[in-house]
Amino acid sequence: MEQPRSVAAGDLAEVVERPGQGTGGGAVAGHGTDQAVEAALDLGGVLAGLVAQDVGRVKTDRRDAVMLASLHRAGQLTPVWVPDASHEAIRDLVRARGAAVASGRAARQQLLGFLLRHGRRFNGKPWTRAHRAWLAGLRFEHPASQIVLQDLMDAVDAAAERVARLTRQIEAQVAEWSLAPLVTALQAMRGVALIVAVTLVAELGDLRRFASPAQLMAFVGLVPSERSSGARTRRGGITKTGNGEVRKMLTEAAWTYRRPARISEPKQRRVDAAPKGAKSPGRRNCASAPATAGSPRASRCRWSSRQSRARCSVSRLGHCPGGAAGTRLTLASNSPPQRCAGREAGTR
Repeated sequence: MEQPRSVAAGDLAEVVERPGQGTGGGAVAGHGTDQAVEAALDLGGVLAGLVAQDVGRVKTDRRDAVMLASLHRAGQLTPVWVPDASHEAIRDLVRARGAAVASGRAARQQLLGFLLRHGRRFNGKPWTRAHRAWLAGLRFEHPASQIVLQDLMDAVDAAAERVARLTRQIEAQVAEWSLAPLVTALQAMRGVALIVAVTLVAELGDLRRFASPAQLMAFVGLVPSERSSGARTRRGGITKTGNGEVRKMLTEAAWTYRRPARISEPKQRRVDAAPKGAKSPGRRNCASAPATAGSPRASRCRWSSRQSRARCSVSRLGHCPGGAAGTRLTLASNSPPQRCAGREAGTR
């Protein structure tokens, strides 16, 4: 990441005094103002909230400029990544879909609340085909209640159609995006599909600005809060700072790690489309696993009834890590399921 160059206090004061320009923060929003400051000062943007505040009673633009120049020379300013116009356009599209999802959730809650007030309850899982058939057959004695029911059902259907339409638009626009390879690579990870990958890239931007995963987790507020003093150490819930949409997507994706790794056919197509070397930390190649039977690090070979052949949970190599020297399993298409030699030896 290019380091911002040093700037004289007089030059900074001259730019700050110009009307309509700032350092990114407060009331200004968008990339236009930030890019103007970046072009003038080559600062790369500054987090205004992290600038020390003067406790004096005299505040002028020139004093602020001198303070910013002094902090910049001392390396106390935090640079920020400024997105370009195309990146912000994709971000707006992703956020529009998020707003549509929220609208659909609110419409479904309003419909269920209306039915609950009238004592109409469905014994089963909501929003399935059976539930929608039950909704279509509901009838109320008063015509006004029937009108409200139909209007709420139309709102639910309209929100679902809006989400589907925006999803198709995201898929079409991402294909022409400069960060499309990164979106494709992220989909090789467990729990990450198109929407999660696009949201992460659109909201976080250039991931190279994070030196470590811990720094990224702290940036999005997925680290525990702490209030310690002396010998006492007290930690609480996560800080929830930063981008809440990224935090939600990462949390939802992490739920898939509660279960063993299994690759469906759509997921396998996304893994195959990812660049070479991009894979999830929870998926280990069978050929790279130890060949010793009983090794706790060996992956398990699973039988896929759809494809009628033995298959590893992470690749289609067909190697059994628990067998002798990674013996390849050769099965006919009509042969019965066979157990992995590693599992016969008690490998998990």
